[in-house]
Amino acid sequence: MSPAIGRDYSAIPSCVGVFGRDSRGTSARKRYIGPRVGACAMAKNAIRGIITSFRRAKRVQHTHETIVEIGEGTEPATLVGAKALWTLEGGVRILGRVVAPHGRGAVRVRWRKGFPPQGIGTPAEIVVK
Repeated sequence: MSPAIGRDYSAIPSCVGVFGRDSRGTSARKRYIGPRVGACAMAKNAIRGIITSFRRAKRVQHTHETIVEIGEGTEPATLVGAKALWTLEGGVRILGRVVAPHGRGAVRVRWRKGFPPQGIGTPAEIVVK
């Protein structure tokens, strides 16, 4: 059965064919990509902190968690669950999440990848929603 029988295709733009595809054969409709995620959904306010050390015990060093000093302006308990971002000069970005407060002016951040030791003493951003 021919798709053109009994249908009016005058309202369809010329670049779109009968089956909703353009001249290159791709779909003319935009796909639904879900809710906004990543940089589009993040708030603009970020807290800057200094990575002071790895989380460690007497004989063990946990390279996936670091302690980030945030200073006096904010309460560390309110930042639990916020995203953290560390950027190297070459463009390497490591994402993490604040998992717990650490004392009065610091938080513990768990990173997705093992954190490099060159990052100790460098700044990190904690993005607050």
